[in-house]
Amino acid sequence: MNKLAKNSERIITGVTAGSIVAVFSIILMTVFAEVNPAFKKWLAVNFTHHWIGKSVLSIAVFLVTTIIFTMFNKLFKNKLVLLLWVLIIIASIGVMLLLAFFYWHSFP
Repeated sequence: MNKLAKNSERIITGVTAGSIVAVFSIILMTVFAEVNPAFKKWLAVNFTHHWIGKSVLSIAVFLVTTIIFTMFNKLFKNKLVLLLWVLIIIASIGVMLLLAFFYWHSFP
């Protein structure tokens, strides 16, 4: 494998792992903000709106974890397909959990 291909795979693996962590953090922040008004207010006060706050924090989480996973890629060597499946599963479960939570939250 040439150097460009190795770097591309390392970066794609890092971005995929960063995406997994970012999606998970968005799910957690969304539910936590709904059950903890103080956190939701903190987001709104510091970022002008709670959704903007969650977005800024999730971008920061994505960037930091992408850099970390790209630098320490040896742990995930040849695991790109597995990470992509984990991302698909986490995102799918997250959608179902958020739909269920907001349904339960809106229609007790």
